[in-house]
Amino acid sequence: MTHIEFLGAPGTGKSTIYDAISSEKILQPNRKEVIGVSPFTEIPLLKPIFKNISQLYWQVRLQEHYVANHISHRPLVGSLLQYIAEHTENDAQSLIRILFTTIASYEYGKELASDNDVVCLDEGFAQRCLGVFLRGASVEFSIATFADHIPVPDVLVQVDAPAEVCKKRQLERGLVKTNEVNEINGLKNYGSEIANELEERGTRVIYIQNDHDINSAVSAVEMEVEEALVELTNEF
Repeated sequence: MTHIEFLGAPGTGKSTIYDAISSEKILQPNRKEVIGVSPFTEIPLLKPIFKNISQLYWQVRLQEHYVANHISHRPLVGSLLQYIAEHTENDAQSLIRILFTTIASYEYGKELASDNDVVCLDEGFAQRCLGVFLRGASVEFSIATFADHIPVPDVLVQVDAPAEVCKKRQLERGLVKTNEVNEINGLKNYGSEIANELEERGTRVIYIQNDHDINSAVSAVEMEVEEALVELTNEF
């Protein structure tokens, strides 16, 4: 299984690009609509109902199952949760809850994937590391220590855009996580540090500048990812 993640500060367009990827070769477990598939989901009037049921089932039952499975194979995840709690200055509990979703999505993708499949996460482990900085990392927080406790991705797509563009996009969406230009630039810098740390551990980092046409950015990601997958296949 090949493990891909996206990384980017709020407003860079990371999730928009992720949602637009059309490659049939890539499993995207962040998209929970594949859970609870039923013949009834092909009926337009029933599709929203079954989608809500599957999402509720995911939240109530499946996340717990997949997180428990992850912990059984990676017992150090408990140390990671403690590390986050100790080194995140604001709202560490919400970040830990979000990390549980990331863990569950990763394990769900592993369950679906065969050896030759690609699992791609939007809100992956690298993005959770950026979340520590978004909530105020303590001066002792170490990206290297965080990376010691996570599944290191084979490929990381780092999406970037000018801080002013990120600010505008957040305001337009009404989903403002941080709209100060200096704070956005700070998160962008932290994102680069995370990417550099993972690259030192063997991750292939794909850098995408997304400040103009989203379709061009999506095409660039699909092309770069395809090339990276070919290189990874040739290595084995």
